[in-house]
Amino acid sequence: MTANQAKNIAKDILSAAEFEQELQLSWKEGGIMVVDLYSTIWGPCKAIAPTFRRLFFEADDTLKLRFVTADCTQILQELADSAANPAITPRRDVPRPRNIEQIKETLPEFWVEILQKQEGKAKPLFLFWKEGRLVKTIEGVNTPEICETIKDVCTVKTPADEYITNPLLLELWHEYFSRDESEVKWDRFMKALTAICKLTVPLNHEETQTLRTALKVEKTNMVSAHVLCVCLLY
Repeated sequence: MTANQAKNIAKDILSAAEFEQELQLSWKEGGIMVVDLYSTIWGPCKAIAPTFRRLFFEADDTLKLRFVTADCTQILQELADSAANPAITPRRDVPRPRNIEQIKETLPEFWVEILQKQEGKAKPLFLFWKEGRLVKTIEGVNTPEICETIKDVCTVKTPADEYITNPLLLELWHEYFSRDESEVKWDRFMKALTAICKLTVPLNHEETQTLRTALKVEKTNMVSAHVLCVCLLY
């Protein structure tokens, strides 16, 4: 690594094809990709660069942690040009993986709306992908939260299948959460539960508290796959 590379560890991405390919490379490696999403008029966030550099060099190489800056203005323009003229196809260096379902959150169809909402904003948006899945977004330079999020996604977790023996429950867990985690934050669990049960009306306070007590999340605010299995058995 050269001195300049050491100083600028975040790769700058200016095209849709490259953005997609970086996400899919991270997915293939089972890695983590942190994105500083910016508009051309404002440029990437310089304030967070030293933090990214420190976290990159502190991380274990086996984690496959990468940082990128992505220009949503240019990426969206390339997608618009391609849509207007099908003959203009974004150049890909490598083909897409065959199993599209596994990489769906790395595809433009998934992230284009995020870029569209960010276009023109001065405040940066930070996106966190783990193993090809978007696990969190943070608006603005909240350095403590960004560091805590990176620490969390880099933590090696016990796979859920070591606790979940019910095939249907395991399939649902893998659909909404990462395969390598056996605990998820309460808000992520509730979002998944709402989708699974097709809830149109949120739980009231009493119902929420009953569920939180049953799942023993009061202290940690985390839902454990093990506790969930125990609850379903009784």
